[in-house]
Amino acid sequence: MPKRKLLGLALFELIAVGGGCHSTDSSDKSTMEKPDNDEKQEVSVPIDQIPAPVVATVKQEVPDGTITEASTEQKDGKTVYEMDVKSASVAYELKTAADGTFISKKVDDDKD
Repeated sequence: MPKRKLLGLALFELIAVGGGCHSTDSSDKSTMEKPDNDEKQEVSVPIDQIPAPVVATVKQEVPDGTITEASTEQKDGKTVYEMDVKSASVAYELKTAADGTFISKKVDDDKD
């Protein structure tokens, strides 16, 4: 068999069998996405175990509000408290840092 045909056949087999130059090695960390284990791992918190500074911030933001549900999650390595707060006419979702620093408040229109 001529060398040209042999070379072409060898190249075809190399590519067809997966030995081509395209790498699918999953150990290549530069193109792999980093797992996001630090985010959105919500943990339910009993209302009576919410830190006093967090409760104080809730009372400041929604004076007539009652915390009906609470959870924590890690955000950028810090604990964030997320609470459902019900006032006389409106339900809110309120977020604070563990030290009571206000993060956000929005009307909770989630119809569970």
